Amino acid sequence: MKDYYVYVYLRSDRYSPYYVGKGREKRAYQKHVNVDVPPIERIEIIKDNLTEKEALDLEKILIKFYGVKRLDGLLENIRRTGQSQVHTEEHKQNISKSMKGKTPWNKGVKITDKKVLNNYKRGNIGKGKKSKPFILEGITYFSQKECAKVYGVSDRAIRLWLKENKVPKHRRLYI
Repeated sequence: MKDYYVYVYLRSDRYSPYYVGKGREKRAYQKHVNVDVPPIERIEIIKDNLTEKEALDLEKILIKFYGVKRLDGLLENIRRTGQSQVHTEEHKQNISKSMKGKTPWNKGVKITDKKVLNNYKRGNIGKGKKSKPFILEGITYFSQKECAKVYGVSDRAIRLWLKENKVPKHRRLYI
């Protein structure tokens, strides 16, 4: 199915990209873990109506062209190439067959926040963590460091926000 696209996030100067991604539906406009989503006028869809493989290939080309920051490039992408795994239909069927009759890992878990579910999946909860989970603006965080990364502030700022139980207006993710 050709429902994928490749997008870039542009810096405020609107000339240079700082992130390249592939997605479908509203992925380009949704919150990312490692990069801030810019205002809608700074999100550019490079090409759409692509298969997943075509989108992945174009993403790789663009990441290679612009380069990642940690290797003196422009992009804040973590990986040098879009290293998403693409499964063949046969492989997907084999996975499906192997999972038949098994209880899903999340059966009975009533948590909607995607990040929390991912932490449950990875087993990162309750393994000697000093800080207790807390909720800020409706999102569950497991550490002040993780929260500080999302808001782009220091751990100390998060501690103050938690003490006051509010986020300054200019720093809110959801207005």
